[in-house]
Amino acid sequence: MFRIKLKSVSFYTLLILFSSCATQNLEIMCVCEEGQMDQDTIKWEVFPNMDGKVDVYASNTPDAFNLSIPLTSARIGDRMALVPKLSDNRKYFMLVFDNKQQVFVTNRKVNVSGVANFRDIGGYPNDNSKSIRWGKVFRSGNLDRISKSGVDRLKGLGIHTIVDLRSDDERLLNPDKFRFAKVFVLPMKNAYSPEMEIRLQEGKCLRNDAIIYMQDLFSSYATDYDQEFAALFSHLSKAENYPVLIHCSNGNERTGYITAMLMSVLGVNEESVYEDYLFSNSCLDIKKEAHFGEDLSVEAQEALTVLMSAQKSFLQYGFEKIRQQNGSLDKYLQKKLNLSPRKREKIQRILLTR
Repeated sequence: MFRIKLKSVSFYTLLILFSSCATQNLEIMCVCEEGQMDQDTIKWEVFPNMDGKVDVYASNTPDAFNLSIPLTSARIGDRMALVPKLSDNRKYFMLVFDNKQQVFVTNRKVNVSGVANFRDIGGYPNDNSKSIRWGKVFRSGNLDRISKSGVDRLKGLGIHTIVDLRSDDERLLNPDKFRFAKVFVLPMKNAYSPEMEIRLQEGKCLRNDAIIYMQDLFSSYATDYDQEFAALFSHLSKAENYPVLIHCSNGNERTGYITAMLMSVLGVNEESVYEDYLFSNSCLDIKKEAHFGEDLSVEAQEALTVLMSAQKSFLQYGFEKIRQQNGSLDKYLQKKLNLSPRKREKIQRILLTR
C-alpha cells in the first residue's frame, strides 16, 4: 500500500491525494496550480526516485475518467506537466505513475471572480485511509461582489446549496448575487461587527484585546449554536443537497469553524483540520477586505489583522470548550447536535472516497 505524505503547499496549489495499491512503498506528493490563461501546471514528487512515465487524464467530475487517451504524458523525472485548459469548467486530474500508481488531484484554491478565499475541501485524508471527495464541499467569503464570470464558474461547479453564516444585518447590507442554489441560513456572530469597527476606530481594541476576543468568539461557537448546527448537519446528511458552498463574510472564522466541525465528523486527522483552517491566511488579502483599515492607527490595524486572520489557538479554544463541557467531540456531536451514528455514516458515505 502506498503511503501518501501530506506536505504544506504554496498559495496557488492544492494537495494530493489518493493512490492505489502497488508492490513498492512510495510516497507521492502532487499539487495543481490553476493558471490564469490557457494552461494549468501539475507538479509531483516521488520518494524514492523512480524512472518511468506519468500519464495525465482529465475529467469534469472526480468520479469518472476516460482512460482511452491521456491528456498529456511526461517522464516521472520531469516532476511537472503543463496541461491545457479544455474549457471554463473545473478539471479533475488522474495521474498514473508507470502504469501502476494512481493519484487524483485538482486545484484546491479555485479562481471565482469577485469572491475571496474560495476553495475546495476535498482530498484531505481521514484516519481510515479514505479522503474527502473533491467537488462536494466548497468554502468562501461573500458572494455580494461576484462577477458574471464568477456566477458562471459557480454554475459550472454545480453548487446546489449555499450555507450562509452571516448575520441578518450582513445579509441585508450585502446580499448574495448568486441566485441559482438553495440557501441554508445559519446566522453566526461576526468577528468584526459594526460595534467592533467603532471600537477599532476609537482605539479601544488593541492586538491583545483582539486575541482574547477571538478566543472567546470561538468558545461561543462551541456553546451557543447547538440547535442551528444540528439542523445544518441534518441538511448535510442528504445527498441531494450537494455540492455545498459554505460562506461568511471573508470565509475565515465562521466558515473555518463549521468546516473544521465537518472535517471532524468525517474523521479527518487534527493536523489536516488545522491546515485547512490556516490556509485562509494565504488566500485573503486583508487590506482589500478591510476597507476601513487604512484610516486606523497602527495599533488598531494590528488588532484588525488579528480579527481577520486564522490563528490555531482560536480554533483550539473552540474544540477545548467542546471537550470541557461534553467530554469529547464525539459525545458533543451525538448528544448536542443529534448526530447519531447512522446520520454521521450518511454524511461519510456522501463525502468520503470508498
